[in-house]
Amino acid sequence: MTIRMDEGAAELLDTLHRAGYAAYVVGGCVRDSLLGLTPHDWDLCTSALPQQVMELFGAQRCIPTGLQHGTVTVKQSGALYEITTFRTEGTYTDGRHPDEVHFVPDVREDLARRDLTINAMAYNEKEGLVDPFGGQADLQSGIVRAVGVPRQRFTEDALRILRLYRFAARFGFAIDPPTAQAAQELCAHLDCVSVERIEEELAKLLSAPAPAAYLDKKILLVILPELSSEALAAAKPVVDACPAGAENLPIRLAALLLAVSFALSGCSLVKNIGGSSGAGTKTITRPAVESAEEQVISFFTGS
Repeated sequence: MTIRMDEGAAELLDTLHRAGYAAYVVGGCVRDSLLGLTPHDWDLCTSALPQQVMELFGAQRCIPTGLQHGTVTVKQSGALYEITTFRTEGTYTDGRHPDEVHFVPDVREDLARRDLTINAMAYNEKEGLVDPFGGQADLQSGIVRAVGVPRQRFTEDALRILRLYRFAARFGFAIDPPTAQAAQELCAHLDCVSVERIEEELAKLLSAPAPAAYLDKKILLVILPELSSEALAAAKPVVDACPAGAENLPIRLAALLLAVSFALSGCSLVKNIGGSSGAGTKTITRPAVESAEEQVISFFTGS
């Protein structure tokens, strides 16, 4: 199996290999390539330590973006690439970030710390695909699964719970049952995740082609406690009926938040958003949802 790599990433790998270091492209770029998609970013991992990466590529081309975690950003062919040293991670006292990292020589140890099997694959031309956790098989089966023990992955970093649902929604994949069970049992820990990161993950989830099936009521109850089960059930078909894509996120977000506002005011989302035309939620129009968005803004601002 061969992955056609980005020219800049391939050149960086070649330089690292010639210097005697192990190096691979890793994570999302490998996943997307296996799915036949064009990766947005090409990340690299290597046995070279951060200082060795900086010495190899020179201070003029390197940005020390995260040296404590082993990451150096390197300028190559007019683009920026993150190169991170193979590492393992210590305990996560705050439920979000490792207290310490340890640099290691083996890429498989590095892959073992990652969140999902479909994100825990590495590749270079000489060795081919490095896939110790069955990520390629899960891609082929349409399954999103945690690496290793799900409870451990989500206890380490609660944000991974939202990433689980976001990736499942993006690709229309099923969620591995033990992984889903652990996510729901530990979702209360989302209270340690910043509002900004929750907003980012929710936005990406809502931008998926058909996100309604992945709007889990137990998860959303933690991040949107005002959203009742009844309001969420009413909002789901409306969200899916709205146009997809990041450019239409405000419309879908308005449809979801409108469910909150109607639930708090005791009104029916379906009755109000369907209007008097009898169109209902399955044929909801953009003007109708934009009107809903205006209602949401008015509700929350009191204007």
